[in-house]
Amino acid sequence: MRSPRLVRRLAALVADRRGASAIEYGLIAALMMLGIVVAVGGFSKNLSSLWNNVSTNVDKAAG
Repeated sequence: MRSPRLVRRLAALVADRRGASAIEYGLIAALMMLGIVVAVGGFSKNLSSLWNNVSTNVDKAAG
């Protein structure tokens, strides 16, 4: 036989929505970070090539 107190506590836990917003914001932040990581990964080769060209040109200009 189930305790009425336990049933009430479980019902209150299921009805509680206070943590839902925090979880939603956490998911949004995780998706934003994933997008940033993907974008930085895509630009890393181009950025590396750019700095290598700058370094080569500076070395040539220095003699």
